[in-house]
Amino acid sequence: MPPSEQAYRKACRKVPVALVNQCVELSHQHARSDRDELYEGMRVLVADGTKLIVPRTPETIAEYGLASGKVGEAYYPQVHAGAIFDLITGTFRDVNLEHGVPSERAMLLEHDTHNKERSLYVI
Repeated sequence: MPPSEQAYRKACRKVPVALVNQCVELSHQHARSDRDELYEGMRVLVADGTKLIVPRTPETIAEYGLASGKVGEAYYPQVHAGAIFDLITGTFRDVNLEHGVPSERAMLLEHDTHNKERSLYVI
């Protein structure tokens, strides 16, 4: 018998973000090959992001704060989820969760500072 939705959600809240990031990195490394078909000798990396509304708990408010806008603070904390997707391997190269204004461009610029391979970045 599968677990209830409530039990599943409770278990997901216990998974550390660092572990998720490590799993993303490892899956990307294992998907890569010296025989990857590169585009003009470059790896194609696509960045995208979205905002997530997370449960209102003291922990999430402390970690991410409350967004503010024209009508005051939001009731729920909002998290920006950004990702860099490797189009050639079909895996995520990097994922991050943070508070603030989404900036896929900033994520790609930061990635480029330690990227050692020729890459074509797409936003």
